[in-house]
Amino acid sequence: METSSIIARPIAKELNQDQGILAKLNSELFWEEMEFSRFGLTPILLMSIVCLSSIAMAFGAGSFDLRLILTAGLSLTFLVSMLALLPMKWIFKVAAITVIVDLILLVGAIF
Repeated sequence: METSSIIARPIAKELNQDQGILAKLNSELFWEEMEFSRFGLTPILLMSIVCLSSIAMAFGAGSFDLRLILTAGLSLTFLVSMLALLPMKWIFKVAAITVIVDLILLVGAIF
C-alpha cells in the first residue's frame, strides 16, 4: 500500500537543512508543519503542561494567593487556547510562558 501525498510532503525535507533554531521558528514552513501535526502535538502539550502546572500548584503555590492565581491563570489560558484552536504559534508561546513560570515557582519553593 502506498502512502498518500498528504503524509509525504516536501516541507519536511526543507526543514531538515542546517538552520539554526531561531531560523526554523521564524520559518513559515515550520509553523505549517506544526499546524499539520496539530492533533499529534495537542495531547503531548496538554499532558505535559497540565502535569507541570499541577505539581507547581501543589508545591510552589501552596499558600500564596498571588502564586496560586498566576499558576492557575496561565494554565487555564493554555487550556483555552487549545480549545479555541488558536494557531500553533500562539499555543507554543503560551505553553512556553506557562512552563517558565511554573519552573520558577518550583525552584522558588525548593530554595
